[in-house]
Amino acid sequence: MISHCFASFVEFDRRVTDIKRITEAWIKLIEFKIFGVDIDIAFVGLPEWPLKENSDEWLNAVLASNKNNALTKLQPISGYSSNKYLINLLNNKENNNKMPITFCNALIALKIWAKNNSIYGNINGFLNGAALTLLLAKVFLFYPNASTIALIERFFLTYLTWNWPTPVRLKNPEKMNDIHSWSIAKEISAKETNIKPLNDLFGNLRNNETTARLLKHSRLIMPIITPIYPEQSAAFNVNYSTHKIIMKTLFEGLKMLREVNIVGLRTGAIGKAWERWIKGIKFEEKYEHFILAVCATKIGNEHFCGYASTKLKLHLIWTIEEKNEFNQVEYCHISNLVKEEFCNGEAAKLLGNDTYCEIRLIGMQLLGELDKSEIEERFEVLSKNIIDGYRLPTFMKDKSGISFKLFHSSKAGLKNW
Repeated sequence: MISHCFASFVEFDRRVTDIKRITEAWIKLIEFKIFGVDIDIAFVGLPEWPLKENSDEWLNAVLASNKNNALTKLQPISGYSSNKYLINLLNNKENNNKMPITFCNALIALKIWAKNNSIYGNINGFLNGAALTLLLAKVFLFYPNASTIALIERFFLTYLTWNWPTPVRLKNPEKMNDIHSWSIAKEISAKETNIKPLNDLFGNLRNNETTARLLKHSRLIMPIITPIYPEQSAAFNVNYSTHKIIMKTLFEGLKMLREVNIVGLRTGAIGKAWERWIKGIKFEEKYEHFILAVCATKIGNEHFCGYASTKLKLHLIWTIEEKNEFNQVEYCHISNLVKEEFCNGEAAKLLGNDTYCEIRLIGMQLLGELDKSEIEERFEVLSKNIIDGYRLPTFMKDKSGISFKLFHSSKAGLKNW
């Protein structure tokens, strides 16, 4: 209800574009762009009684409300509290209480680098802004006098050598064993609950030979804990596969960063060297095989593509990431590269002309050869499961206005991407 009201409000602002209600994700969000900048907003149910303005009373009242006991409601509350704590922790008392410029510059650079290298995005199982901020804050506390470049390099060194899954914390928890605060047992339980829809869709996985493969994604993997009550993990959505991708990309980033220092200092073109590092390796060059995930909808069915994007990560784990006699797919890497356009070519055959297409690029890391006929069968299974799992809104009579399909492409076949 809240998301509907807010989305209706921002729709009247002409500066706002690309409004999406993400109601199927772990944390319900509204996404939109204003002046071309991506904005995500999460909601918390406030108590009905009036509270004093600019008071922290509301936080205790919200936590006491049964509406917010669920982990999905605690995450945005935790994010708010942590931001206040970080501002006070890092503010420079000698510089009018402003955040240190080295920290701010390093954080901006890391966010842009992570986005360009497709390891940024909570929905796809990667790092979000909160996780990057906490990770960098930890490094900054170790090296408060480091330059921006040194701070970034220390960031890579610290987390490439970190003993994962040892939690990253800025301070000890305020309340031990509290119902709202993070613990290893709670995170593992919540991750298993997150995979439960696959149990419902495919049966009792614990009696299936694929159980071990799936359960490794529900272990403690990369806990990055917010510092203020109610403490939560800012990297809850990172799974076994995306953690591999993050670590591999961090290694590539550190290697390129050291080349920046060597080449930039030798040639005097440090600015251009930094620009190359920020851009990173083009996603189209990272893999030999790709998946084009095409979501097609007719007018009035746009919500389906938001649903499909939130479910794609889990379905790739179940259907595609499997090592057997036919295929050796180590992992799938969902990129930030998305095309939104009127359907054309093969995509236009899904629902006909005048339909909207959202095309997402996914890399496949293989350990052997790819059996195209067998992988295409898996594509069909995944596409069917995405559509079957979609619950129609009350205003839709049937699913004739939606379609979802995966296409295989080699690196050479991406010329028109």
